[in-house]
Amino acid sequence: MLFTIPSFAQDTTFTVNIKEGLEYKFTVTKDNEGLIENITFHEFTNEDGIFLATILRFSEEDFAHYIDFDDYNFDGYLDMYVHDPCMILGNCHGKVYLYEDGSFKHHPGFDVMTSVSADPLTKGITSLNRSAAGSLFNNETYKWINGDLVLIKRISQDLTSGDEMKYIYRIEELDNNGNLVTTSEEILDEPRLD
Repeated sequence: MLFTIPSFAQDTTFTVNIKEGLEYKFTVTKDNEGLIENITFHEFTNEDGIFLATILRFSEEDFAHYIDFDDYNFDGYLDMYVHDPCMILGNCHGKVYLYEDGSFKHHPGFDVMTSVSADPLTKGITSLNRSAAGSLFNNETYKWINGDLVLIKRISQDLTSGDEMKYIYRIEELDNNGNLVTTSEEILDEPRLD
């Protein structure tokens, strides 16, 4: 269940049901350029009212414009993905904050990913990165293994070196020893656009 908050022109406040019966109120503060500077959140419960208030701060280098909510660790609670405008071929860069122990905590394992999405059916996390009008790409799938995000599959397409331009289409998968190994590789005259 993906819940997206659009890029705001000005400061705004909204609520999100993190889980049934657990509602959070968020206030987003933006600078003059429309970049997110702060996200303040308060937990609301039926019995207690406001339970906590936390502020997440962002710098210009974070280039944060959007907030998506999805369950990125499959624990039944919505987590928060704060990212840029996904300008080049839909490549989004940002930070994921997992809902843990009553707060949203930055998880650095997502920082190397692009355009992060969660698949509740496979319990996989996908990172997609495209360039050269989509003809070069790197699609990665991660799984949670013993509390760590582990890269289990990579499908990539890149250019060969040399005078004749060809494409290398490669599939790598995690083997039984915990290593990412090439399971398929093709040299192509035309790019695949998976």
